[in-house]
Amino acid sequence: MSKETTKKCPNCGNTHLILLYSIKLKLCVDCRTEIPWFLDKGQKPLL
Repeated sequence: MSKETTKKCPNCGNTHLILLYSIKLKLCVDCRTEIPWFLDKGQKPLL
């Protein structure tokens, strides 16, 4: 089974996402879908 990714919108498939670091959210520029942004185990936040 493949790992779920947040590199594309699950609604429309667009890969152009707005990264909202401080609230751990990604926003699709086309359909405005909000995508929760979870860190992998051991991955440090960028900010």
